[in-house]
Parts: sequence; structure tokens; C-alpha cells
Amino acid sequence: MSKTITRRVVAGVAATAATAGALIMGGGSAEATPTMAISSFNVHHLPATTAKSLLTITGTAFSESAISGVAINGCTAGSYVVTSSTTIVFKTDNSCAKSSTGVVTISKAAGGSVVSANSGKTALAFVDLPSLATNDDSASDPVVTAGTAGQAFADQTKTASLSGGQAIRVTAGTVKFVNSASYPLSATVDGYALKSITMPTGGNYFTGVLPAMAADAAPKLAVTSNGVTKTFSYAAGNSSAVADSFDFQISASPTISVTPASGPLDGTNVIAIKGSGFTASTTVTVDSASCPVVASTVKATSLSCTVAAGTTTGPVTVQTSTGGTTSIVSAGSTYTYVD
Repeated sequence: MSKTITRRVVAGVAATAATAGALIMGGGSAEATPTMAISSFNVHHLPATTAKSLLTITGTAFSESAISGVAINGCTAGSYVVTSSTTIVFKTDNSCAKSSTGVVTISKAAGGSVVSANSGKTALAFVDLPSLATNDDSASDPVVTAGTAGQAFADQTKTASLSGGQAIRVTAGTVKFVNSASYPLSATVDGYALKSITMPTGGNYFTGVLPAMAADAAPKLAVTSNGVTKTFSYAAGNSSAVADSFDFQISASPTISVTPASGPLDGTNVIAIKGSGFTASTTVTVDSASCPVVASTVKATSLSCTVAAGTTTGPVTVQTSTGGTTSIVSAGSTYTYVD
């Protein structure tokens, strides 16, 4: 049976609809066809010259048949998928140069295009990924415990305990760290977030406190700076410098505390050390110099040793070693030589 077509004039406009319910009821006018438009992006910074970064474009009237292409200013190529009528996911290649004008253009199959405003919810820029200082086993380490960062390279410590609480210092490479209200600086070690992150002006380094975590001889460090994230891998025993790597480890080694925390520069005083796993073979160093253990004081959780003369006044590191396991450097394991 054929449908009956009726026509009527509403506010001077002819309306045609099927009597089977196609007439617009109540409003008296036909619903407007949605116009293709871009309304927002899920992120506003993407890493420059980095493949496989994803941008979710939100808008209206998207469809595979209606769109012939999607491009971002500064990128020579890339791919996209229309996932719904309101979202497109764009995947970058490695050609997207550093730029503050990441304008998105959607080309229509029927001709014409839709272009993002590059402001507000559709602002987009390509920025540099964070970098680490050179990892060179003979000269510099980009990640060390914060308490030893100012000491000679040989005295810097690159291990932390499972219990957490140690502050580490992460030094930037050629690309300095950025910390702002819009793009706060953050970092994780093996997925565990650093606490109390502090970055001085200039972004040459930042410090953060490790939480309790599992032991790992080759952890991963992920740094999010200026809205983009880079993951750095562990590398040690290098005969030459290795870019964007570090050799800091999360160890099952004990944490110690020292009392008194200071003494005369000429040494000869006795310090008490508390920790765990001590045996008759445990040795102690103060500023890398031997601190002879008083044998009668050795217990599993404590011992004493006689401090040797220091070379200069100021704070130094105290460490114990038992069966090849060296204690962690922390605020409590610092001893200060005074006049």
C-alpha cells in the first residue's frame, strides 16, 4: 500500500511529510541537519617529532562517508579513525615539528573543510619531550639520592630502599623541565608516583620523595613535563655516555641512622648506627673512609664504630656493607664534621 503524502505551509514554508508519523508534531517546523564542527580536544600539548601520539577530536556530524581527510598543521602525515558521530581519533607520525599552532583541518567529502580555532578548548601545540642529563658511569648520573647530589661523583648514591621516604634528584638534559598550573610536573618510578615534587626556577632539576615500592634492579622512570610524558630506562656499566637513561635502583638494602650526627674534624669519636642485618663481617665507611667497627657492640640491628679524621668540615655520608649489600643513603645516615 502506498503512503499518502500531504503538504502544508507553516510560517510561509511548505512542509512535506508522510502521514505515517513523519510530520513534526507540536513544533511546526523540520529539525535542522547537524553541521560538522570541531568543539574540543582531549589534550592541548602533544610531543613533537614523536610517532603514535593520539589526539581525540570532539565535535558534531562526523562520519566516514562525510570526511575525506584529517590533517594537523606541522604534520606531513598521520592517520585517523571516525569512532562515532562526535569523535575522531588522530594518530601522529614522527613528522610533527615543534609548533604552537597545531590547527586541525577536517576535509569534507562533498567539498570544503572545518578548521579548529587553535584557542580555548581547541588549542593545540607540539612541544619537546623531557630529557635527562647524560648517564656516564665515570662522570655524571641524572638520578641520585637528593642528599648526595652535592657531593663528589664517587660519593653520590644511586639506590633507595623498599620502604620509601628517600628523596631523589632528577637532572634535566638539553630540554629543561616545566612545571606550571596548566601542566604540573609529575614523575613515577615503576608506576609509583613521586611525592612532594619541587622544581627550582629554570627547570634544571627536580626532587621528589619515593613511596614504598617493590625492589627493582632496572626500574622505569616516567616524567611528565609541559603536558607530555617520556619514559626512561635503566642502563648501567656503560663504557661511554648513554643518552636518556639512568642507573638508579630500588634495593632491598637497609636504611640506617647515625648518632651523634656530628663530631670533631680530627675524628676518634664513636658513633652508634642502627639498621638491620648486621653481622660480625659488617663494615662501615664515613665519607668513603673506613670507620672500624667495635666488635663488642655488633648486634643484628645496631653497632658502633670509631670515626677517622675528616678532610674538611661539613656533611658526609655514612654507609654499612654486609655481604655485598650496602645501606641506603638517607637523611639519617649523614654525619657532619665540625671544627
